[in-house]
Amino acid sequence: WRVIFANYESYEAVSECKTDTGLRLYQFKAVEQGYDYDIKYWAKNDTDTRVMGVMIVFPVESKSLMDEYSSNLFPELTSCK
Repeated sequence: WRVIFANYESYEAVSECKTDTGLRLYQFKAVEQGYDYDIKYWAKNDTDTRVMGVMIVFPVESKSLMDEYSSNLFPELTSCK
C-alpha cells in the first residue's frame, strides 16, 4: 500500500472484505493537499500468477457518486459493511 499511496500526504485502511468468488475490496481514507478522500480498491486473481486491480478515488463529499460508480463497477461488492 505504501507504493500505491506514495503521493498522498497520509492514508488509513478503513476496512476489507471479499466475496466467495475471491473478489476483494479494500477501503481507505486519504489526505492530499489538505483534502480528504475516500478510496476503494478492488482486486481479483485473473490467473494463478496475475491479479487485476481497480481503484477509484472521490472527495468525501461525493459519497453518492462513489456509491454509483461502485455499483456500476462491482455490483456484487460495492462496500464492506
